Amino acid sequence: MVSGEDVALATAEEILGYAEEEFRKAIKTGDILLYRNAVDKAFLSMVLAVNSYIKIKLNVIARSHSERRSLLR
Repeated sequence: MVSGEDVALATAEEILGYAEEEFRKAIKTGDILLYRNAVDKAFLSMVLAVNSYIKIKLNVIARSHSERRSLLR
């Protein structure tokens, strides 16, 4: 059975893969919208990974950026 944390980390890795692919396309084409989308995906991946870390370590689900920052201190 797969835990929720494993699924969240797998999702974060998958999204990061899409971000890397989109970033490469943005560099090749010079498309600023692709670049922005790649950065958005990379940020989402980071948020999911950090949320998973917090859940594993503290057994708490961060509900906002502010709460996430406080929990990481």
